[in-house]
Amino acid sequence: MGVDVQPVFSGGLDTAAWRRRHAAGEVPDAYPYGLDRLAAHGYAVRDWRPSPSVVDRARGVVRRVGGGIDWLAPGVPRGPEVVLSWDERMGVPLALRRGGAPVVTNIIWATEGRLAAPVHRAIGAGLRRAARVFVHSTAQVPVLRDAFGVDEARIAPIAFGVDADFFRPVDDAARIDRDLVVSVGNDRHRDFPTVLRAFAQVRRARPSSRLVVVSRTVPAADVAAVDGATLVPSLGHADLCDLVQRAATTMVLTRPNTHVSGATAVLETLATGRPAVATANPGMADYARDGGLVLVPAGDADAAARACLALLEDPAGADDQGALGRAAVDATFSTRGHAARLAEVLDAALA
Repeated sequence: MGVDVQPVFSGGLDTAAWRRRHAAGEVPDAYPYGLDRLAAHGYAVRDWRPSPSVVDRARGVVRRVGGGIDWLAPGVPRGPEVVLSWDERMGVPLALRRGGAPVVTNIIWATEGRLAAPVHRAIGAGLRRAARVFVHSTAQVPVLRDAFGVDEARIAPIAFGVDADFFRPVDDAARIDRDLVVSVGNDRHRDFPTVLRAFAQVRRARPSSRLVVVSRTVPAADVAAVDGATLVPSLGHADLCDLVQRAATTMVLTRPNTHVSGATAVLETLATGRPAVATANPGMADYARDGGLVLVPAGDADAAARACLALLEDPAGADDQGALGRAAVDATFSTRGHAARLAEVLDAALA
């Protein structure tokens, strides 16, 4: 059967429902983040379903004042040999509880600062109790070590991955729109003002170019003010894949951060065989080594415009960069590879 692992997710993620959507071709991977692929490494992955509770409203209030951590999170079902939390929102409180299976948690946002001192101390206590902490950015390691007191030997920086079977290059290269730029994302570190300033320059130099912004967080008026730009508030995974497959390039610009905000959008782009322009925040260079990803300084609209325009004006070069990116996903940045790396983290936690 394998080692019994219970993944936990913040929010309303239901893994059985996700599996059904995957079977219908709506979402990548048969299990969120490809955790089903841990089975190839000796792990039996349980389903996860959120349990509504009478304290849910209080949980929300406590989470808002408690640094985003779900301090009142329910416990996990009995019996797993290890608990795997996809982020610190549940990983920290579960690690603080006495008894039970060892907890391995991902860290995403805690390294970005802006935490009240008591919350910072409590998060640090939870992280120090976790059996292992894993991150998708090498830039987070010194923050966890120095600011939160986590033993560096228990911090595992592992490269992220996307479903390389779901996100694939377009079958017919004639479908690629050589004037289409796409920018995707919703998190607080997305830098759409710089995206829009950069694209305005691109549009002046190449009037046939167009930008599609896929985001629920950018003001519609900001996009409407830029000639050639269109806002799409949201797209399903399959429709997003189709859009990115057909794009000349994507622009994934972010504000300074350590957790490689935008890495998912970048890797999904590379998986489709298209090049991406992204911000050179700490840790992102690890995803650019093998090609396909052009990095520009944070907040530098001029550099982003130059990088984007160079790809638009050299279709063959853009295709070559996209092919390098796809090869990097196949070799390293797939959920298959991510599962292999994560299995090593779980092995170490159980040793």
